[in-house]
Amino acid sequence: MYSVSEHQLFENTAGYFEGKIILLITHRVSTIAALKVDEVFCMQQGRIVKRGSYKELCARKGYFRQLFKGQLESQDQTVTV
Repeated sequence: MYSVSEHQLFENTAGYFEGKIILLITHRVSTIAALKVDEVFCMQQGRIVKRGSYKELCARKGYFRQLFKGQLESQDQTVTV
């Protein structure tokens, strides 16, 4: 799913998620930021390596922050033909 479509889907259904436990599996860190989730479990090679809020994980050095930084850098790159 394109990130714009994904963002619109979550915005349109945000009220439905309130007060419910939702399990969301994503490779896109921006999705986690947009949804303002309570808790994030970061997995590496099938194991949970970090756990905490989005802000906590971004503040700590480690795998989650590396993923986030890598995704931001790849979004900034432009393709020239």
